Amino acid sequence: CAMIAETPELSLWCAAHVREVLLYAAVWPRLLAVVRFFQENPAPVLPVRLLPIEGVDTKFIEQYNGVLCQLLDVILPHGTHKIFSKRYGLPEQAPLIECAWNDPALAAQYGGFNRLAFPADQLEQIPLAASRILVVENRNSMLQVLHQPFTDGIVIFGGGFGITLLKDCQWLHQKVLYYWGDLDAHGLAILSRFRDFFPNTQALMMDETTFDAYPHAWVAGKPYPGDVPKNLSTEERQLFERLNSKLLRLEQERVRYRMLLENLES
Repeated sequence: CAMIAETPELSLWCAAHVREVLLYAAVWPRLLAVVRFFQENPAPVLPVRLLPIEGVDTKFIEQYNGVLCQLLDVILPHGTHKIFSKRYGLPEQAPLIECAWNDPALAAQYGGFNRLAFPADQLEQIPLAASRILVVENRNSMLQVLHQPFTDGIVIFGGGFGITLLKDCQWLHQKVLYYWGDLDAHGLAILSRFRDFFPNTQALMMDETTFDAYPHAWVAGKPYPGDVPKNLSTEERQLFERLNSKLLRLEQERVRYRMLLENLES
């Protein structure tokens, strides 16, 4: 307590959080080093892991994110986000979005590469060259698609609900846009979420015909806790209710290449 009292702004917090004072007894010197750094540098322009705080390792702030947010809220203006860097406006490295293609004309445009990862903030500004874009839920399904020719097409790895990274890519509205994910309640919910951003999205192999073609590959699904997603067609909504009530799932990797090819051609 005497150590914390050297930062007078924290005295009221200390009195109200006795449990935390004891719980973090072993690391208070480092916690207070972080607080002092931000008192002296309230708007650092470095990412969290590059902050030059003596005696504090690069992962410490992330490890003690919760208590540090409580302390710094007392002395810094802050947002409401739970993640430290977002809460205090520190710069972050933009996440990467994986894209792949097998059209030789596209490969020539991208320096001979057929698979690249683009920073999300740059991809928002620079449209991909293909006229057809297919977003897939699982990374392995990129290879499924590219097992067959996909002319003038690019496949994007969405990573489930990670598709929100694409929401500011407004140029996708000008593309022929498809989404293909697991056939379960959560996969259809992700499709609906994607249509929040891009209502023109066509579902690929997320229908009852595809599901019923693979009864041997059905596995147990997980219940979806929310309401029926709003951006589904009548048929998709019926399939959602069937899969959610019976807890069934068909993983997209189980769909055979021939059915995939037929859907892409049609």
